[in-house]
Order: sequence, then C-alpha cells, then structure tokens
Amino acid sequence: MDTLPMAAVASAAEKILRADILLVAVGAGFSGTIMCRNVIGLNLPFLDIADVLAYHQLGVDYQDLCDPYWIYDDISIFLGFWGESFNQYRNTTPHAGYDILKRWKQRLTCQLIKDKLANNNPTNTTTSPFFVFTSNVDSHCTRVFAKNEVYDVHGNTDDRYHAWEDAVEDVLQQHPSKRLVVLEIGCGTRVETVRENNEELVQAVLESGGQATLIRVNPEVEDEDDSELSYPHLLSIHATGLATLQAIDHVIQSGLVAIPPCN
Repeated sequence: MDTLPMAAVASAAEKILRADILLVAVGAGFSGTIMCRNVIGLNLPFLDIADVLAYHQLGVDYQDLCDPYWIYDDISIFLGFWGESFNQYRNTTPHAGYDILKRWKQRLTCQLIKDKLANNNPTNTTTSPFFVFTSNVDSHCTRVFAKNEVYDVHGNTDDRYHAWEDAVEDVLQQHPSKRLVVLEIGCGTRVETVRENNEELVQAVLESGGQATLIRVNPEVEDEDDSELSYPHLLSIHATGLATLQAIDHVIQSGLVAIPPCN
C-alpha cells in the first residue's frame, strides 16, 4: 500500500473541487492492465510481454519490439508480439479509478465551453468542461467516457482535442476567475508526449492571464526537475495513480475540504 503524502492529497482535493474545467491525462501508470503481472514495481505490465525466452535469444526488449520494422524483417514476430499485447489489453477491465473520475466529471457545471463551441464545432468535440488525454492503448478511456471527449494519442486524430483545448484557452483568458486543473496520472518520462502537452497547456493559460494548475501523480521522483512550472501551479504527488485517486476522493466525499461557493 502506498504511503501517501496526505497534505498534498488534501491540496489536490481542494484544487479539484475548485476546478471549473478538468483535463485528465493518463499514461501507463494508470493503465487498467495493472491487474496483470507487475514489472519492476512500476505498474507497467505490458512490458512483461517481452520477457520471454524467444525474445531474450534474439537480444531484443520491449522497446525494440515496438518498432514497426518487424513487419518487413519478420512478420511472425510482429504478429506474435502485437497479438499477445492486444489479447492482454482486451482481457482487462477498467479499475475503480475510472468511476472516481466519472463522479468528478459530473460535479463540473461550467457552461462556458458549451457556449464557446455552440456555433462553431465542426469536429463535434465535447462541449463538456471535461476531457481525457491518454497514451494508453487498452481502450479503457473510451469504454468509460464518450469518444468525443477522449483523445488517444495512438489511436485517433487530434482535431477534437485541439478544438476543445482552444475553447478552454479562450474561456480562461476571457473569464480569469475560472480555473483549469490538469490531473496527470502515471505519465513517465520514457514517452513524454502527455507530460509535454500538459505543461504547455498550463503554461499557455498562465501566460494569457488565466488560472491553471497541473497535479502530477507519479511514484517516480524525477518529475519536476525538468519542468518550467513550480508550486502553486505544479503539485506533485509521488504515489501510484489508483491509490492517490482513492485518497483524494475520500477527502472529497468526507467533506474534509469545503466546497467553495460558485463565482
């Protein structure tokens, strides 16, 4: 069980309660495949797919096997690796953290995104003040949330997300009392796409005079070293994703943090 930094958890709960707009960004550390065999304590079970004798004899690891050149070099290795990956993902179910995120989504009442996109929404993106940005390929986000409020960086185009993000930036610039929270869970530095997007968005909002906070949940203590953000705009919680969500939700449900009045 995680030893959680409860002061940071309470601070995160307060920020989420105060949020008018919530972007949830999830990486491998939040993957629903955590029920599979754990790898090096990082909750990245899909890496275990490469931990078999045949791959060891070839001298290749998970990162090597992800290279599409196997289609041309040895199609049987390509199909075997990705077929096993696909089967593992399909055989897992979304964990309890997704239900927590759904409840938090339902708390959001800001109508400004809807108003902003009312007459110009060619991508049919969500008009909700909630969006999910993910690098996971387990399809759990699209099983739980509407497809037009999820951007899978490996699985669909980014038009909807960018339309939503542009609307958010405009709203926050025009309504400086409104608050954006970016909740980043389990996004490491091995593939930094999600982390970079989150930091760039928060930085852009701050530079335009808006309010934004990045809550970064990751058990690895390497995160803020390279970040241009700092407290109070960056809140780091060094713990695993599900345990942290449950702790934050407990604080919210227990009323340990007061819900601020609407402004």
